[in-house]
Amino acid sequence: MKWITRERPKIDRIACPWLIKRFIDKDAEIIYVAFDEVNAKAKSLNAIPFDVPEVEYTHYKDECTFDYFLKKHSLTDPALQTLAMIVRGADTERHDLAAQASGLWALSAGLAHNCKTDHEMLRKGMMVYDALYSWAKYHKNEKHRQNPNEQLLVDVFEKFLKQKRSKKIPLWAKELKEIIQDQIDTNISLKQLSLKRQRYLLKLQIRFSLHPIFYKSPVKSLSMKNFFKSPYFFLKQGRLFLEADWLLFLFYMVAW
Repeated sequence: MKWITRERPKIDRIACPWLIKRFIDKDAEIIYVAFDEVNAKAKSLNAIPFDVPEVEYTHYKDECTFDYFLKKHSLTDPALQTLAMIVRGADTERHDLAAQASGLWALSAGLAHNCKTDHEMLRKGMMVYDALYSWAKYHKNEKHRQNPNEQLLVDVFEKFLKQKRSKKIPLWAKELKEIIQDQIDTNISLKQLSLKRQRYLLKLQIRFSLHPIFYKSPVKSLSMKNFFKSPYFFLKQGRLFLEADWLLFLFYMVAW
């Protein structure tokens, strides 16, 4: 089946062909022509016009053509409904409808500027909407920091290292802050830290074992393997035993 619309697409005229090819007509042929030629070419080529005035597939009230495609073809996938809000917000300059609308507009405007032809724009735009759909379907509720350890790093940074203290911040705390900031900025795991910083963490571990609070409460293990295990406390015969990663070290050294 042939589908025809006006040339120089940006948002709706890329989103709709993506929707057609992915969910309505996989073998669809998308045709772009000058605005004043759409209706005449549609008749001569036996193509379905869309996103132009006075045709079935167009804007209705405050909704864009993408919205009408969803209703017409009974596409109720929640991910498509999420995507519809983004497309509508970007296409109608209602960026308040979805936080991603501004980003979609920026990407679309940039692609339109860089692509030499409409079909080059369509090919690259298909990848954009594939990515947006995958995000909406599988990752919509994820945050940038999904790993619990990464969130702990942020919590420590926010609660302790950003607090203004009257005492001068010791050198070890500044260096530890850099490690945490690396984790936040680059989203890498502790295993990917340089060997130099891993050796530094070992030094901190040893210093932790000498902390006055724990002179009479011995550390259960000093191995690097146990050092990076998830933190927890437990009482045994009235004495506090500790098995912690370096985050707990930070908690108690800052409190000291």
